[in-house]
Amino acid sequence: MSERKDEDEQVVSLLEEAPRPSDAAGLSPRIVTALYCSTMAINGGMVGAFGPSLETFHRTTHLSPGQLGTAVLANRLAKLFGTVLWAWYAERISASAARGALSAPLMLRPHAAMAVGLATSAASCAVIGFTTSADALRFVVAASGVPYGFTDSACIMLTLWLWRSDAGRQRGAVAVVNVFFTGGAFVTPILVAASLHYLEATVWPAFHTLAAAAILAAAALSCTPSPAPERKSSAASRSTAELDAVSSESEPSELLPKGQSRAGVASTGDSGGGDEGYGDEGGGTPDARGKLGEEEARLGGASPDSRGGSRASLGGSLAGGGSEGRRAAVLIAAAGVIGFFANGCEHTAATWLSPYGVRWCGLADERMAVMTSNYWTSMSAGRVAWAVGSSFVKSAWPVLLLNIALCSIGSLLFCSTSEGALLAAALSLGVGVSSIFPALVSLPAELRVEMTPQRLAVLQLMASAGEMLCPFAVGILFQMRMYSSFGPALTGMQAVAFTALATAFFVFRTPQPSYRPIRPADAVFH
Repeated sequence: MSERKDEDEQVVSLLEEAPRPSDAAGLSPRIVTALYCSTMAINGGMVGAFGPSLETFHRTTHLSPGQLGTAVLANRLAKLFGTVLWAWYAERISASAARGALSAPLMLRPHAAMAVGLATSAASCAVIGFTTSADALRFVVAASGVPYGFTDSACIMLTLWLWRSDAGRQRGAVAVVNVFFTGGAFVTPILVAASLHYLEATVWPAFHTLAAAAILAAAALSCTPSPAPERKSSAASRSTAELDAVSSESEPSELLPKGQSRAGVASTGDSGGGDEGYGDEGGGTPDARGKLGEEEARLGGASPDSRGGSRASLGGSLAGGGSEGRRAAVLIAAAGVIGFFANGCEHTAATWLSPYGVRWCGLADERMAVMTSNYWTSMSAGRVAWAVGSSFVKSAWPVLLLNIALCSIGSLLFCSTSEGALLAAALSLGVGVSSIFPALVSLPAELRVEMTPQRLAVLQLMASAGEMLCPFAVGILFQMRMYSSFGPALTGMQAVAFTALATAFFVFRTPQPSYRPIRPADAVFH
């Protein structure tokens, strides 16, 4: 069995030492990360420009608020499709890397595929900037969601692959990439406000600027090598080794005979039932010890897949059953609900804050465009603070609670119609939603629950669903001229998010038994 382990380790080491495209190119990871930041800034800029432009779209195309809300819904549905498309594409790349065939029969490299998406976004922004056709606007707004979802998910996943050798820098890089999304959403409302004031109520400068930036980013990405995915075989080997270490430390020795250790049992199994590893008082007949060695050899020398079933209770990183599996399911479900309403609240405010101020509070378009920019400014400040201080935060629980509390305060202030209250609400809400999703992504690792690609995809899809459905629901309310429901709707979202957070917190605060079940091999001694 030791020879088999040596062979496995040699295979893993060869896979880990194999050259990766991004490593061989010698390109600085910071330069590649900067390209991802520019892509996220373009995506954020498109999201930030939509809200302040809705009133202009209404005047130029004669679309009602409900029809514009439907167009935004179609955009978010298309984003979901783009997210799923990237997940399928990334899975194919990962599977090819596991087989050692990094040059898989894919038509495009990841960066080339992102370049195609950015070129599509550039064309969409160019059309949105000058069209006066209602049908053309609805089609382009909807179609632009596909490259948005594809490139948004690609930036996060490729950043994880690029910085996988350093967990601290990986977390910081992901935070910085999210900061640039908010930065783009902060700049474009300022451009919209300036063009509304100085260029006779037009919004094309913001969208045409985004189109030019997208073309430049696409050209740069098409000439840049893509980071390779993590090899599944090596990741599985490291996961198994970590579980072995946890198992040897956490299993109580009193369940075994006096003077006998887990290492002793393993060595006995490897040696075919000899006396090594037993103390002077290690009772039992040679036959009994031989049976124990055989049983341990069967359990300890099995493949990683078969051993995983016997250690499923040692961590939520495995998808196995037991109490840990149920707790992991509760955590992912609660995080999905929080992400749904946090992202929904963020994009609902970004989309409908300007129409709410114009139609219900009687403020001018320019002032609401500036207020929308202030909203994104506060969100940018919150994400910068998270990027700087995330490595010093010991637990994500208080961060999530503080964020939801700030969102609740901002949502309640939106029930007022005064300009000062609206500004305070926008700032509070912007800071509140700034770091919820990054904190949710880091929470499972804190609780020793593995963030698998499937679980991360669930969180992203739930967040995208909230980004899609919540603004659509508020758009329906605005179509019914129920403008006063804006604040209460946002407050209800925070109530549900807080309930989900409290549920996950109390589930994981419940102490769990630290012992392991007695196996047949342990029952040999009486």
